[in-house]
Amino acid sequence: MDSALGFIAAGVAYGLGAGVAPGPLLALVLAESVRRGPAAGVQVAVAPLLTDPPIILLSLLLYVRIAEPGPLVGIVALAGGGVLLYLAAGILKPAPPLPRPAADPSSGTGPRRFGPLGRGVAANLTNPHPYLFWLTVGAPTLARARGEGDLAAAGFLGGMYLCLVGAKVLAAVAAGRGRDRLGSRHQLLLLRVLAGSLVLLGARSLWDGLVYLYH
Repeated sequence: MDSALGFIAAGVAYGLGAGVAPGPLLALVLAESVRRGPAAGVQVAVAPLLTDPPIILLSLLLYVRIAEPGPLVGIVALAGGGVLLYLAAGILKPAPPLPRPAADPSSGTGPRRFGPLGRGVAANLTNPHPYLFWLTVGAPTLARARGEGDLAAAGFLGGMYLCLVGAKVLAAVAAGRGRDRLGSRHQLLLLRVLAGSLVLLGARSLWDGLVYLYH
């Protein structure tokens, strides 16, 4: 039980750190919350629950077989840089009108654009940080937890994602409620700041991708 509690504590620590750390997903959570309301931000916040399971499985399969994850992370980082620049441009577009009743599926309308959840999934799936974490720290820790039993492994993952997603959900709710106190000019200014942060993060991701590939 002591070992299981230790892994749960480790998961909580990692989750809190990732949940409050500045990064692409947190910036997107705040931007969607300010632009569309807290519900949109919450959709972005839960994206890791969809994107991380395949990353975890891949990392468990690869971490004992590869000596250097640089090429894989480099490719992801380059793709992520492009995605972040695209998302930054989208943040500055006018907010969509209030939702209308759903169209009849047989009406022949074109495909709908990705919503907040889709944007969150795209941003997190092409973010190199989850790959780096799971290939270098997360997978070995989870493997040791599995050696202690199912409770330790489940506690590590549960504690981590409860805190990671929970912190971002709280940020979404706070930002969404705070937008009601902001005038349109201040909302636009905040969105520009968040878009600028995504541009910087995107440029950094492109640079990191080149570094991982060629060093």
